[in-house]
Amino acid sequence: NAPHLASEPAHPQGAYAKSKAACEAIVLSLGGGATRLANLYGRGMARNNVVSDILGHIGGQGPLRVRDATPVRDYLWIDDAARGLVDAAIAKLPGVFNLATGIGTSVATLAEMILSLANEDRPVEQTAPSGRRSHLVLDIAATTERLGWRPSTDLQQGLSRLLGVTA
Repeated sequence: NAPHLASEPAHPQGAYAKSKAACEAIVLSLGGGATRLANLYGRGMARNNVVSDILGHIGGQGPLRVRDATPVRDYLWIDDAARGLVDAAIAKLPGVFNLATGIGTSVATLAEMILSLANEDRPVEQTAPSGRRSHLVLDIAATTERLGWRPSTDLQQGLSRLLGVTA
């Protein structure tokens, strides 16, 4: 799957996503700018996301278990997101801006990366594979061109910071 362009219409599922899309539509109709954020991670992140869940299993025994290892997501370090939001606000440009890395990482690869950084040699197992293909990656080319913004922290660097190790 190709990364989603900022110019593509969103196809929200669920009430929360639909409410975000409605707010974006209002802002755009008034000539404003809106940002679409990738999966954020970093210090102070919520406990109910896949990165926090995997990190919570570091230091454990046996296989590291995840619900579904196949979803692919675009993980963005929180400091890069904050800088992108500031850049977008200062620019005061209309349109949609994708704040992401443009790089997709499966949950399995994310878990394996965290295990490797933590120096743990354990397998990753799925407990409830969905059987469906889920791929959400954002294209940042237009954002980089219009704002000059691009992330400065790759996934391995960010995860290393969270684990307190050197990548």
